[in-house]
Amino acid sequence: MEKVKKILRKTPYILLGLIFILGIYLRTKVYLTNQSFWHDECALAWNILNKNYLEFFQPMRFLQVAPPMFLIYTKIIIGYFGKSELVFRIVPFVSSLLAMVMFYFLSKTLLYSKKSVLCASLLFAISFPLYYYAGEFKPYSTDVLF
Repeated sequence: MEKVKKILRKTPYILLGLIFILGIYLRTKVYLTNQSFWHDECALAWNILNKNYLEFFQPMRFLQVAPPMFLIYTKIIIGYFGKSELVFRIVPFVSSLLAMVMFYFLSKTLLYSKKSVLCASLLFAISFPLYYYAGEFKPYSTDVLF
């Protein structure tokens, strides 16, 4: 009987771990698919490659809009790892992973029952737009994070 109680106490944490694993899997799968850049991603990449850090605070070419810090972080990472589509997408990918963790802590603060925290975390982990944009070179995942 005592072992059953121990397992029942640990069950929410085991489920939470499985939810995080599922969310990480979905985001990693989309990221590693490495789709070709589409027009908006190409235009944003052009701005990063052809502008200096101070110019990120001015209007960009091709009617692109993105937070300056998103552009700066991406330019720094590209300087270290090179110019590949996967490298351009590192900031949205990492932001999406961090957003899952931050959402858990936020839901833990706002929701009272463990079941509702687990349900909210599951919905966040499997929400198509939230994991799809982990593999796009757009600032949507960083918007969700902040």
